[in-house]
Parts: sequence; C-alpha cells; structure tokens
Amino acid sequence: MRALVLSTSLTLTLLLAGCGAAKQAAGTATGSNTSQVVARVNGNELTISQLNLALSDNNVTSLDTASTRQVLDDLINEELMVEQALTAKLDRDADVLLRIEQAKRLILAEAYEDRNVYPQAAISETEIHKYYDENPAFFKERRVYRLTAFSTEKATLPDAVSSQLGTVHTADAVRELLNRNGIDFKVEELSEGADAMAIDLVPRLALAKVGDVVPTTHGSGKLAALLLVEDIKSSPLPYEQASSTIENFLTSERNTAALSAYLARLRKGARIEYVGSVGAAATTTDAEHAAAGLKNLN
Repeated sequence: MRALVLSTSLTLTLLLAGCGAAKQAAGTATGSNTSQVVARVNGNELTISQLNLALSDNNVTSLDTASTRQVLDDLINEELMVEQALTAKLDRDADVLLRIEQAKRLILAEAYEDRNVYPQAAISETEIHKYYDENPAFFKERRVYRLTAFSTEKATLPDAVSSQLGTVHTADAVRELLNRNGIDFKVEELSEGADAMAIDLVPRLALAKVGDVVPTTHGSGKLAALLLVEDIKSSPLPYEQASSTIENFLTSERNTAALSAYLARLRKGARIEYVGSVGAAATTTDAEHAAAGLKNLN
C-alpha cells in the first residue's frame, strides 16, 4: 500500500479521533509487552507500530539511529500537541470531527483501492524494456533543453502573435512581439530533460532547433505560453537508470486505468440521486463522473 502522507493538522485530527480509546485500552491491559514501547509522554505510550508507520509516511528508508530518532522526536512533539488539543476539548469541535470523518473515508477508500482494485502483480521486465525501447526521446535519444518560457494569462494568443512566431529567435524579440500586442507575461528560465516534460510536448521540441519558439499551454490548458529554445544537449538515459522510473510510471498508469474502470462499474450498478441545484446542473456522463471520482480519490 502506498504511504498516506498526511499533513500535521490531518495527523492531529486522526490522533484525536483514536487516541482516547487506544490509551484507555492500554491503561486497562495487564502484562503488556514493554518491548513494543519506544517512548512515554506524560505516561502515554508510543509504540513501535506507530514509529514504523511514521517512518513509512515520511519515506524514511535509512533506518540509522539519527533518522529514526528524528521521526520519534516528531512523534513525541505530536503527542504533546494532541494532549493539549484534548485538554482544549478540540475532539468535540464540529469542524475537527468533520475532518476526522473525511480523513477516515479517504483512508478506507485508499486501503480498498490498494487491496482490491489495483493489480497486485509487479510490472514485468519485458514491459519495462518495451516502454524504454518504444520511447527513445525520453531515454536513448534524450535531450536536455534550456528554455526561456513566456507565460501569459490568455487562453489563446492572438493571430498577430502566432503568425509572427517563426520570425522571432531571441528572448528580446519575443518580449518585443508580446509588448507590441499588449500582452502581459512572465518570464522564467528552465532547464529540463525530455523525460521530465509533458508527453505531448516532447515530440514538438524534438523537431525544434535553437532559436525556435514553441507555443504550448499550461495550467490544464487554460493559459498560453511560448517556449524559446536557447540550447539543446544530448543526454541519453541508460536503461539501468530509467528502469525504476518506468516501472513506477507503468504501475501508476495501470492503477489509474483499473480504478477508473472499477468506479465506472460501481456507478453503473449504484443508485445515485443528485439533490439540489448542484445535481440539477450536472450534465456529465458516467465516465466523466468516474474520472472525477478517480481524481478526488488520488
């Protein structure tokens, strides 16, 4: 199961929900195994299970003494804050209780996804090799681009700008073109490998030369941007370096497809009633609803 990395506030609310019952059970137990206890804070015990979960949530893979001690100290600090929150009766606060319930729903949904929806078999070496060989622009023929990005607040650029992109080949020329057409913009210097870029942008940049301007969009396609290619360097990525990244990508893609299909089946068999103005305005299809649910769950 993937680690559920929680914010401090969310972790606090979860602890508020369960610490009372847990501590009561610990207090009534007899002959408890003290080897499971890693610290006591004002008499309240922190266990090895809590520490292991915190290590996982914080992606701590190095179990050296310093790293483990830091996570344990964070748990102790968290416990101190929880005790103060309980003293302030925040476990009875309506907003806190709502957030606890939301966190519980999220954890249950993600646990079910991991155990019952996502394929359990590992991505095969054959699949990884196939993806590596079929996408040379990301790996065997990988390039690193130095770009000057001109971002605007417009969804599309006017024809007067688009038609002139083939005539501007420097940052100053692009600035002058945008200023002449009254377009506000922000400039950012970028250096990115093809493997770190949006998939649909890579083949367009592969055809570009130094000095070319490549129009694109960002922010889910809502904002226009111009990428001036300042420099191109060849930087192949060997299979040995790329294989773990490819495996993670293919696993994510497979899980996304599995969850989308599963949600579509659930929605088809469920009785769903929209109530009020939000429901009345809904015009999306079952597939779009499933996609929305997928986005919200991940």
